[in-house]
Amino acid sequence: MSRRKSRHKGRKPQTAPVPQQTPAAKRRWRLALAASICLAAAASILGFIGLKSRGPSTETPPESAVRQPLPYAASEKEQAPRPAPAPPPDPAADTKAKIEALKQESLAVANRLREDYPDNMDALGLLGKVQYYYGNTAQAMDCWEQCVRRDPSRDDFYDALATIALRRAEHEKAAQWCRKGLAQNPAAPHLHGRLGEALTGLGRLEEALPELERETRLSPMYAEGHFLLGQAYSLLHEYQKAKTCHEAAVKLEAKQCKYHFALASACTKLGLGAEARQHSECIRLMRDSAPSYDDLLDARQAAAATCGDAAAVYRSQRNISKAEELLRRAAALDSKKTDYRTRLALVFTEAGRQAEAAEVCKELIELEPNSAAHHLNLGVVYARMKQFDAARKLARRALELAPDNPQCKRFHEQMERAPR
Repeated sequence: MSRRKSRHKGRKPQTAPVPQQTPAAKRRWRLALAASICLAAAASILGFIGLKSRGPSTETPPESAVRQPLPYAASEKEQAPRPAPAPPPDPAADTKAKIEALKQESLAVANRLREDYPDNMDALGLLGKVQYYYGNTAQAMDCWEQCVRRDPSRDDFYDALATIALRRAEHEKAAQWCRKGLAQNPAAPHLHGRLGEALTGLGRLEEALPELERETRLSPMYAEGHFLLGQAYSLLHEYQKAKTCHEAAVKLEAKQCKYHFALASACTKLGLGAEARQHSECIRLMRDSAPSYDDLLDARQAAAATCGDAAAVYRSQRNISKAEELLRRAAALDSKKTDYRTRLALVFTEAGRQAEAAEVCKELIELEPNSAAHHLNLGVVYARMKQFDAARKLARRALELAPDNPQCKRFHEQMERAPR
């Protein structure tokens, strides 16, 4: 044992020799590797082509593998198409629609009144008035011609027919209507003026003057009568008389431009330049300060007037509920005109509904606190309710506002003697 150890002492340990590959073996190994690479590449290509040809799989994946969308976030394909933006509002179209609605409302009120009271000439006359306002002249004339046939004493319908003829420049026809009306009532207001205007249009000034002069005597507070007489005098070159007539018209209606213009023209003819310039300046100031014409406001006021006129007929027929309904509608359509509320208070008073009448009178005082008439009316209502202390206060206030008014004086005296 010791000899073996000593024999190998100092030698390196020897490893097993690596067998050397022959050239043929090396070639076989390289061919096998190349074949493996080619097969892998072919498999990849075939797999890609197979996926493209098969399309998406129809197999249902496990529930855990499906990605659920969030409840508030739909996919683009699932979202509903957004509606197109609304067009901008058209104020002109909106106003036109409102005016048309008011027109239909007025016609409905007038037609309903006519149906309710077919033998009432005021109902038929109102229908003609509404038709004429909305440009239905033929229908209006038909209504008014029926009125004069059925009640020849109604000079207001002759006046309406003559007015239409004058606006159509049918002066001879206008004169005929006026003469028919005057035959029924020689003192009919405005028919002498209409006849004078028709005769002036026919160039028969000498016949027109007596009719126009009579109009001013019968209706001295009618500004248009003075204006028409002044125009006739101007055509006859009697400018001083024309000036006097136009001054009367301006005094009665100072805000009417045509009266100032006629007066300025007469002053110019008389050589009164300073006065002519003064009235021309009045015209300029009125035109500059005049509000622009409001179609919708005009339509509202016309509809309110229709409701108010219809309410008067219903009131005359003792249909209080319908009169109340229409007067409330009229007040809503034309809130600045207190006449509708005043008439509503009167309807309530006549129906014995004094508490409701008092509330309406209070509204009127709030709208027009310096009106003696409103204070007087509320005082009368309180007196009927036996509330004499409140009535006395209102009587005193009414007299303060209108110390020369005989009604206020008389009511004040009555309340001072009333029980305390």
